[in-house]
Amino acid sequence: MSLGLGGRLSLAFAALVAVTALSVGAGSSLATDRQVSAELDRSLTQRAAEIADGRRSPPEPRQAVTEPPAPADAPDVSVQLLSGDGEVTSTVGVELPVEGADLEEAATGGAPTVRTVTADGAQLRMVTMHLPGGGAVQVATSLDDSADLLGVLRSRITVIALGMATFAGVLGWLLAQRITRPLRSLTDAVDAVAETQDLSVDVPTGRDEIGRLGRGFDRCLGALERSRQVQTRMMQDAAHELRTPLTSISANIDWLRRADDLDPAQRASALDSVRRELDGLNTAVGEIVELAFDGSAQGDLGRVDVAEVVTSAVEEFAERTGRRVT
Repeated sequence: MSLGLGGRLSLAFAALVAVTALSVGAGSSLATDRQVSAELDRSLTQRAAEIADGRRSPPEPRQAVTEPPAPADAPDVSVQLLSGDGEVTSTVGVELPVEGADLEEAATGGAPTVRTVTADGAQLRMVTMHLPGGGAVQVATSLDDSADLLGVLRSRITVIALGMATFAGVLGWLLAQRITRPLRSLTDAVDAVAETQDLSVDVPTGRDEIGRLGRGFDRCLGALERSRQVQTRMMQDAAHELRTPLTSISANIDWLRRADDLDPAQRASALDSVRRELDGLNTAVGEIVELAFDGSAQGDLGRVDVAEVVTSAVEEFAERTGRRVT
């Protein structure tokens, strides 16, 4: 089943709003992700700098991995100290991985390295910073909270997009019903003309494009009505033009049938009259056929002697009836 114009407009509105909302939501989610990541990196770098500067107490040497963190460290943060040769000297929280970049940081220093690592089956964001006395400190925190925050944000964006799409679909349907109302009225008028052949149907008009279409259709109906009237008059005129010679021919034939004692001159005159009527009938039929094929054809204009027409008609009447007209 195909959708009407209203349904298509409604779906178009809903799709447009949904795509727009999802695009804006995706951009917002990406921007939030970057902002959260930047804030997390800044916080980890600041914490590592505080430990390196002595403003925050580092873990005690040889502290077991499973022991609780030092009071100076938050429970959600893991801290690990490396010696100058890259050996782990103490750890609070999860044991963090040590790779080439961390060994280089512990040995020679340089800019802190920040990256995402996997430890104890979880993803962590970790910063490694060189210590002034040699070695390095690693500070890491779980990305679960950030992932949960972004997941909630994406879910809300999806719900909002669906809600906006639904609202836009309903609004689009209402607007489509209002916009297409004149078009539906025009369609009903066309269907009525097709079913009833009534050319006097009231066609809705207006000033917009649909109104212009209605006015054009109304003019078309007017032209068809005038054409129908012309055809009706033509048929009436044709019936009259054909009836007159047929009546005359029938009268002459009846007269010839009854008048057995006619002399040759009278019989020849009657036959000539029948011939003239047949010629007139043939001419009338030809004119009717010409009008049927080209109703807009115009006849040749010229002067007509009314006296000759009347004289010819009187003579034909006298021949048929035998009565003299004065």
